[in-house]
Amino acid sequence: MDLKELLGRFLLLFFSILILYFFSNRKDNATINPLMVIVGLCTFSLCYLFTKIEIGVGIGFGLFAIFSILRFRTQSFTVNAIIFLFATITLSILDIMYPFEKIELLLFFQIIIIGFYIAASIIVNKKASKYLNSVDMKNFS
Repeated sequence: MDLKELLGRFLLLFFSILILYFFSNRKDNATINPLMVIVGLCTFSLCYLFTKIEIGVGIGFGLFAIFSILRFRTQSFTVNAIIFLFATITLSILDIMYPFEKIELLLFFQIIIIGFYIAASIIVNKKASKYLNSVDMKNFS
């Protein structure tokens, strides 16, 4: 993988994550921390590193253990944040691991994931705004 291909894959991931981040933060009552974008970029970098060096299975178990420990030491996340993280990690792994010869299939998967994410975000926001904007008036006379 040359530098131009790596840069192209990184830019594709970066813009994909920005789109997901924009649609994740459309609700006023729950926003995602912008630093969560770094999770996808770090996953991209780690996957690239793992494809370039010889690594045993032990490193995978070690990373799993680290993330498991961190899970119990941090605050609980909203459903929106967990789905955002899962989508960014999935896009990161797809972008770096998918063969460049099948770039049209990679773009297809990217569009499908982002499209479903946007559609679900719009549906959830409409349902939430329907309930957030309604006010019941009670007469106390």
